[in-house]
Amino acid sequence: MRLKNKVALITGGTSGIGRSTAELFAAEGARVALTGRRVDLGEAVAAQLQKLYLPADRVRAEDCRRSGARRVWGCGQHESGLINRG
Repeated sequence: MRLKNKVALITGGTSGIGRSTAELFAAEGARVALTGRRVDLGEAVAAQLQKLYLPADRVRAEDCRRSGARRVWGCGQHESGLINRG
């Protein structure tokens, strides 16, 4: 578990590369918070991985600020992140 207790924020974590990264980081022990526009997919991925989902659309500044604030407040300072654009 190379990422045990590390905190990662992964944007676009509901599908594709973002989801694959969230799965890999979770398997390596990271504390993952993932974001995405599609709430149904985000909740499903988070439930599967037993991780945190933050609904957010990367083009909406308020969503970005809110997800960043919740990440720091809820998980501590992050050690890694993936800014994934679809």
